[in-house]
Amino acid sequence: MPSSELQSKLAELLELLDETPSQHTVEKCNNLIGEIQLICLRTTSENELAYHCSVVFHKETGILLFLKKTITIDQYVSSKERILEFVYNFMIRADKKIVTYALDIKDVCLSLFTRDKMAKIKNRTFPILNKLLELTANTPVAKELGVSKLIDKYFSQLMQPSKLAATVKHGIYHLLGVFAQYYPELMTKYSDRLLNVYMKALKDQMLSKTKQAELPVVAGCLLGLTHLLVNFTQSVEEEAPHAWDIFRFTRMAIDPKVGYTRFDVPKTGLWLLAKHAPQFNKYLLDDHEEMYDKLFSWCQHHNRDMKSAGYASLEAFLKQVASMLVEEGNKDKRNKTTIFKAFIRKFRSIIDNRESGTREICIAIKGYGLFAAPCKLFLSEDDVKFMFNEMIQRSEQLYFSQNELVDETIPHLPSFLEALACIVRELDEVSDTFLSSLETMTVILMENFPRFGKALHYTCYKSITAVLVALSPKGATLRNFVSRIVYQGLIRTCSHPVVLEGEMYDVSGDETSDELLIDARKVSYKDYLDLWNHLLDSSQLRITDIGLSPQDCKVLHNIVYDELIAAIIRILGKLDLSSNKDGQLGNELSADPEPGTSDGRSSPVTDLSSDPSSGLTPSKPKDFQIFINLVEFCRDFLPKRCPYYFERWVYTFGHEVIVHSTRLPLVSGFYKLLSVCMTISQNIGYFQGINENAKVAVPRHIEEKASTKDMCTLADKVAAFHLFKKFTKEVLIRLKQYKDDLLASCLFLVLALPHEIIASDVAAIVPALQTTFRIGLGYLPLAHAGLDALETWAFRLQHNALQPYYKDILPCLDGYLKTVSDTNAENASSQTVSLTMTRTGKRRNKIPIRLLKPATQDGSDESPLTIVKLKIVHLLGLLGGSTNGYLLESSKEEIAKKAVAWDTENHLQFPVPFMDIKPVICFDPFLPRVVELATTSSDRQTKVSEMISEQSTQEQCVRVVDHLERIIRVKANMLNRTSKTRRVPRDFNRDDCPTLSHVVTWLLLQCGRLQTECRHQCMILVCKLIPLLPGNNSASTWMHRTMAEKGRGPDYFITRFEGGGGKGGHKTGISKHPTLNTVDKTFSVKVASNWFDLFLAALDCYTWVFGEKLLGPIELFAGKANKPTNVFKSVDFFLSKLALEDVYAAAKCITSSSAGLIFTPREIDDYNKYKCTAIVRLLDFISVLLAVHTKDLSKSIPLSFWSTNLFEVIVSCVLDPSSVGFDLADIEVISNLPKTTGQLLMFMTQKAPGNVSSEMKKCLQEKLKPKSHMHLMNITPSILKGDDKGINYVKLTHMVSGYEQLHKANLLLPALQKTGSLGLHGWFSQLVELSKMSNHSPSPPIAKYVLPENMAAQCYHSLNTGMASGDKFSQQLLTAVFESISTKQSNSLIVSHLSPTAHELAVRLLDLAFLLASQSKELVSCLMNKTPVKTGRVDSSAGYCGLSFYSHFKVPINTQLAQHGQEVVPLLLRHVVADSTIVSTILNGLLDHITNNRELRKKKGLTVHAAILSNWSSLKSWWSEGATHDQRSSTLILLKKLLQIDSKFASDPTHAAFKPVFDMYLNMVTDSNTSLAFKSRVLEILYFFTRIPEQELSLLQGRLNRLIADNFPLKSSEFVVGSPKYNDYVAAFGKILSALVISGSLMLLELLISIMCREPKHVCEDQIQASLITFIKHLPADKQKPAVDVAFDVFHKENVYPNDIRRAALERVGLPLLRLVDIPTLSTFFISHVNQIMNTIEAKQIKVPESSFETQLVSKIGCFELMEVLYSRMTKEELNTPQSKVNKIYCRDSVKSGKEMTMALTKIAHAAKGEDIRGESVLVELRRQYHCAAYNALVAIVSCTQNDIKFYNGFLFAENHAKGQFFLDNLVDADKVYHFEIEMESPMERKKKFVAIRKEVRDASEEDDLQDSAVGLYGTGGVRYLSSQYLADSSLSEEISQFDMNTGCLYWHIG
Repeated sequence: MPSSELQSKLAELLELLDETPSQHTVEKCNNLIGEIQLICLRTTSENELAYHCSVVFHKETGILLFLKKTITIDQYVSSKERILEFVYNFMIRADKKIVTYALDIKDVCLSLFTRDKMAKIKNRTFPILNKLLELTANTPVAKELGVSKLIDKYFSQLMQPSKLAATVKHGIYHLLGVFAQYYPELMTKYSDRLLNVYMKALKDQMLSKTKQAELPVVAGCLLGLTHLLVNFTQSVEEEAPHAWDIFRFTRMAIDPKVGYTRFDVPKTGLWLLAKHAPQFNKYLLDDHEEMYDKLFSWCQHHNRDMKSAGYASLEAFLKQVASMLVEEGNKDKRNKTTIFKAFIRKFRSIIDNRESGTREICIAIKGYGLFAAPCKLFLSEDDVKFMFNEMIQRSEQLYFSQNELVDETIPHLPSFLEALACIVRELDEVSDTFLSSLETMTVILMENFPRFGKALHYTCYKSITAVLVALSPKGATLRNFVSRIVYQGLIRTCSHPVVLEGEMYDVSGDETSDELLIDARKVSYKDYLDLWNHLLDSSQLRITDIGLSPQDCKVLHNIVYDELIAAIIRILGKLDLSSNKDGQLGNELSADPEPGTSDGRSSPVTDLSSDPSSGLTPSKPKDFQIFINLVEFCRDFLPKRCPYYFERWVYTFGHEVIVHSTRLPLVSGFYKLLSVCMTISQNIGYFQGINENAKVAVPRHIEEKASTKDMCTLADKVAAFHLFKKFTKEVLIRLKQYKDDLLASCLFLVLALPHEIIASDVAAIVPALQTTFRIGLGYLPLAHAGLDALETWAFRLQHNALQPYYKDILPCLDGYLKTVSDTNAENASSQTVSLTMTRTGKRRNKIPIRLLKPATQDGSDESPLTIVKLKIVHLLGLLGGSTNGYLLESSKEEIAKKAVAWDTENHLQFPVPFMDIKPVICFDPFLPRVVELATTSSDRQTKVSEMISEQSTQEQCVRVVDHLERIIRVKANMLNRTSKTRRVPRDFNRDDCPTLSHVVTWLLLQCGRLQTECRHQCMILVCKLIPLLPGNNSASTWMHRTMAEKGRGPDYFITRFEGGGGKGGHKTGISKHPTLNTVDKTFSVKVASNWFDLFLAALDCYTWVFGEKLLGPIELFAGKANKPTNVFKSVDFFLSKLALEDVYAAAKCITSSSAGLIFTPREIDDYNKYKCTAIVRLLDFISVLLAVHTKDLSKSIPLSFWSTNLFEVIVSCVLDPSSVGFDLADIEVISNLPKTTGQLLMFMTQKAPGNVSSEMKKCLQEKLKPKSHMHLMNITPSILKGDDKGINYVKLTHMVSGYEQLHKANLLLPALQKTGSLGLHGWFSQLVELSKMSNHSPSPPIAKYVLPENMAAQCYHSLNTGMASGDKFSQQLLTAVFESISTKQSNSLIVSHLSPTAHELAVRLLDLAFLLASQSKELVSCLMNKTPVKTGRVDSSAGYCGLSFYSHFKVPINTQLAQHGQEVVPLLLRHVVADSTIVSTILNGLLDHITNNRELRKKKGLTVHAAILSNWSSLKSWWSEGATHDQRSSTLILLKKLLQIDSKFASDPTHAAFKPVFDMYLNMVTDSNTSLAFKSRVLEILYFFTRIPEQELSLLQGRLNRLIADNFPLKSSEFVVGSPKYNDYVAAFGKILSALVISGSLMLLELLISIMCREPKHVCEDQIQASLITFIKHLPADKQKPAVDVAFDVFHKENVYPNDIRRAALERVGLPLLRLVDIPTLSTFFISHVNQIMNTIEAKQIKVPESSFETQLVSKIGCFELMEVLYSRMTKEELNTPQSKVNKIYCRDSVKSGKEMTMALTKIAHAAKGEDIRGESVLVELRRQYHCAAYNALVAIVSCTQNDIKFYNGFLFAENHAKGQFFLDNLVDADKVYHFEIEMESPMERKKKFVAIRKEVRDASEEDDLQDSAVGLYGTGGVRYLSSQYLADSSLSEEISQFDMNTGCLYWHIG
């Protein structure tokens, strides 16, 4: 162990002191010190660290003893230095644990300082003492240190300056300052004296003209002052006497002009200024120019520490200057305004300077933010918005307009966010445009967080927190912002490759690095944990950094936490975690028997795995990847961070996960998530006081102790208790058939259960514990969890709760104690390795190699199994000696279990289907060995295999039955015939030869069996097999024919359906026991459940035959049956005696008195489950009757069946199912019961006889009386406010669901109308009734005197139709929910924070309100409500109630707005002028909701789309003259989202909205009031308007030309690269290129040519060429030639365009396109233009005038280049044969040889390239280019048409000067000087090498990423955005696409 090794190393070190000091001895000491340091500093466990402290600082054997003994021995100087350095580092590592040994450490340091002669040793003691004073401050140990004596001691030493070295003085000055900081009470009397000492020393050193300053003394004084000023300020505002001197000396110290060789002095000066700038604020403002220049220069220093100090001091300086400008702005506003503008210019120049580094840009960015407040003071809020817009534009240029983030831009992100946060603080409101950009930047930072080094993490936390703090006073804006960034951040956290368990997780790179990490490490969710931790804990951030009080921080953290949990739930709902089977059982079945088989037996079933997850493959693998990461993130994060915040979410989170788990039980992650939920619940004591007896209503003993606020959660706790208890029972059943990770996950869930749930049924947990410890031998983490759970339960449960079960549990632990641990690790302890400890390599230490190996998770070196053993021993000790005996299985019962007597008779027989013989094999003799292997084998595969061979699941049984059914279907003809050799199955008549008819008859009998799955399978088989019988084409025909047979009739089926499956007339069903009281047994829940099974069997059978229309009720119930049905008797008994009563009422049916009867909670739950199952089946039975056999009801169903009891049961199931006995904790109940009751209500309304329907309505009216507990409005006003105690939100939510069902069935409003709940209508109905009694006219006269005529008629019509208006009730609900978002405090409204369950209820109430009536006007009125409401912060600005209401309930409100878009949108747009911000927020939110909801988009997207477009003119004020930037941006965003939903209107001039939208777009393109950055955003949607008719297209082209003329430079090189103008230009140009590529518009191609051809090379030339390639490749074949023609037309028009533009159009556009077009297109192009081209080539040269000659040369050059492309791309057969189409056009159809064009062109090109131009001086260079073009064309011709080398020599390489034929002289510029650098002119710098290597790796990784997307987001390359393409095959692709910067315009096109 390291601890024992540490002791031995210390002992060796001390033993060396006994030897004579020598160099060898000292070297050995140094080696041992190095090993001790490695042991101590690599400690990971807190316990081990504490132990190491005790060993290292032990008085008798510790390392301090070495120092004491060597104080006066100079030979050990190096060893003492090392020890002191180690002690200091170890103190930093151990922190407060060192306090216990502080006195000893102090004494040793003091002795060394006093007695050791060496200054270096004295200096080493100061850092230790400084750290010691810091750690012991405000601790009891502080008094024992004798600080006062220490102060005197060091003061006295300071008074003897001649005896002290300068470095020692430095240490004393520093130490005295530390005394002043941490012990101010003891330094009070010394503070002035110390300050004078500092001032005198600084004056002597810095102002002396006769001696050189001692820099260590200066640095020591400044450092001491830095500490002193913490408590003893010298502020200029206090008029302190030394304020100016301190500032003056500090300013002198940081003067960069001084030639410092060491930087201690300027560094300490900079840090003094950074920490105490507020004390010198006035001096800083007065001397702002000089101070800024000095500080800025240090920010550019090459030394990293100096750069950091300069950056910190400059930031502090800027803060103070900005603050002083605000404070004193009104005193001298003109001067202060000048200062303000000067700083803004400095910041702007830094940003615009291309050479500015990361630090400089960060300074400027932060400066913008800090000067936002002065901007608002000296200018206006509009200028603040302009500043914000400038920053946003700069950020968009850096982060939004690139496909890849470069390393240089990432570090700016936090600074940008901080700056924007400062600006946001000065804004009264933040528009959607600004908020959207802010969200995107925050998401980008979160996405790239793993790229930042550890040192930069703080800036990331601070910047994001600063944004949240800035938004916190802005009302609902904060929650909307947090919701989006948390959701997007969580997606990015979980969208990386999965880190497998046990996989090494290496976080490479320097933890202290403040640079970007560009290594190739694997990014996972773990890299984001730090970020999420700090977002929920800002304690590490200084209050001054974030500007929030602790209470406000807590509120902010709560919001972030709530949104995080909501995001987790939302992602779970989005993911598709379904899976598919690889193969199905018996998929292939031959239609004919195999050759050689006589009976046609099919092949045996081979897939008999008992693992239900075997063979499953995920439907969407990427979703599972995200899900796994999400689960692991929750496991690592939620239990450790703010667990008490989770209390509000326990029920909601658990319920959501259980719903998913119920739907997908084979997904192990859900069990892991529930384990997290249970772990947190246990840790926070969530279920404390809740027990088995707690029902949905809160127990009185709890109610009396709890406050009203607590009671709101107690109901949730009770509901959660029952929910988890119920689900746990299901899991305990499921895990019996699970394996591997699925089984382990279920076990972890069980082990995580709080002890309150365990106490409800301890016995049920025992098998799970046994399984845990059996599996734990192979998977030790499970064993750890099991032992921890067992210990926890043993401690917290009652003493006797677990005692009876230890005898079953403890024997499972025996195997761990018997297993031998692996000891191989011990053998490695003797191995050593030599390590070089210094750069020079002179000092080498040998240390054990095991020290370099990572420690175990808990920091110990024990093997995992040994740790488990220790836990077991600890547990046994905790349980006590009497219990430990159970460890051995020595009881008689256990021995009896093992001593099994096997039956000797053979029962398991298997006929082997051989061809010639059918031998029977008996499996019985193998059973004992199989069981032994299955239970005791140590080999897992053997064990599993044997268990798979008496085990099978219900699902597999069903699959086997299906397989048999397919066999029977294939062999039906054979089975319908008798066979003497056929075996007679059991239960069949032995005298008859069984055929398929006998099988059907037997199956029909089994349909009445009590076992549910059995009878259901029999019903299926009956329907499938009957059509196989001779003469029967359907089951209905067979049943009617059977009933018609003599002696059968209805009795035949009634006895089978009600007989319980008994054979031979033996009755066991309701035919024998129609009621419970006919059962001749003592009552028990088991007896009751048996009767319910009989009742269910009959109901199932009748529901089956009636639902499938096999028989009708009139045939069975109205026929002449000898034995009438008992089903109605049973139903009547059930409804009258059982359905609405509890178990005690059932007991009375058998037992005359229930006195003395006691039922356990479990028995009560079981009884209710059986009863409620019967209720559901009865409801299904009634639904089938009403739906299928409506006409037969009056003849076949007795009137007594439609009893009041039935209707009460139905209404109770709809509104209050828990009162009937339904368990609302059961997910199946919550999910399925509303479907069943809703369907039944629809049938009752539509198909039930009139009398039945009226009775139902009467019952409903009775239940909905105003004072009834089922009347929602009795409790709605108070439930959302939390005024009532013990609110059960789950129950109320289900009640709201019931109201929705009633309304959909048209039952709710008439019932409320009758009860008077609808106000006027209820009162009016009474008037109508009175009127009818006195006057039978259709329109009662009495109404005319009471109400206006139109209202009377309306009300009368409503009453006659039975459809009363629900407006009032709907409005009441809407008002109640609206008022729930705020509470009144101190005459102001404060935003309320609803719990998740209360919020869910409020959402359901809103849904109900909108279902009852559209409430469009009322809803818009609520949304536009501008009543002020605050967030609760003191400094919070008042938001609006309407926006707060919208942010709380976005989903239901947006859904309602979408449903009634045509009605709501015009109402909203009425407020567009007065409340543009609110309208913009709502419209954008609505369109986002529609876009993200695929189903809603299909149904209502176009409706809302049309509603907005039809009212587009109402938005004119947002984009016309006088509109603000925010309004224009909002309009543009709105238009983008409309185009995303449907873009057809943008290309259809006949559309009503086209003209106003198109006019607006044209206006935005050329609006002189907007910047190019805004126009760049306008161009993002340009391509939508390129598919319009020619007339409109010409208008657009004109506006685009105007845009280019007004905003683009003539040459792109005019702008400085990196400047804002340059970036805006490049961004806008890039949008035009994107539009060109996507649209394929020839107009845009012309536009591009007009821009790029102005100059030889555009700054975006590479991007242009790449875009042209993509453009031509995406164009259809029929549009490729017109595209090439655009460039050719420009080139061909010699008199229209200048020569440079003509040539550029051809060479940079036309030729690249021609090289990529299809060959047919290429041929067509030259067919059209070959004569023009050849005419130009064949034309004689015109050398005068020169301009004409130049034009002709350019034309010839271009034509040669064109012909070069022709001959390069086409074949000889296509160009040089009689069949050549191009040659035919050239010859004008008079083709002779087919070589005419080739020969003519060859002749001309050969002559041109060899032209004699000796002595020529006109256009020499252009003519050389002409020769080159001709030569290139000639090369292409010869290469295409010739194979003989003589042609190559003759045409390409021959020259003859005598004949005036030249070759190279015409092609090469002889006057040009070429410079070829040597390969290694000078050694490359190492850093440049690394940059090159990294670039190569990055480029290579990009290629790999294209091939393997599974690498993830980062791979090994640069930083990429998490694009929607990466998650294209995930369910979250649409979610991520909103923040996808890769796609640019393309995103909108796809959308």
